[in-house]
Amino acid sequence: MSKSNQPQEDLEEQYLPDFTKLSNASLQKYRMYYNIECTEEELVEKVKKHFKSTLDINSLQLYEKIFKLKREEREELKNRKTLRTKKEIQKSNF
Repeated sequence: MSKSNQPQEDLEEQYLPDFTKLSNASLQKYRMYYNIECTEEELVEKVKKHFKSTLDINSLQLYEKIFKLKREEREELKNRKTLRTKKEIQKSNF
């Protein structure tokens, strides 16, 4: 088991959310909570470092499973709504 830190770092980068896509409101809440004075780019980096520092590899794997599950649930719900809407349209046409 001679694994280096590199795979874990790659894993972290792969599973971390895209912090550049954080909403302004989320960034402002974080900024106010931690009383941070900096540019938006610096704030994104601070949030990213904070997020990474609170996770270990097991948390990242769990995060991935939860995220994928939630994404699949959203897709399933979206498909159900689309299917239901199509059925309602068909019924209303008759």
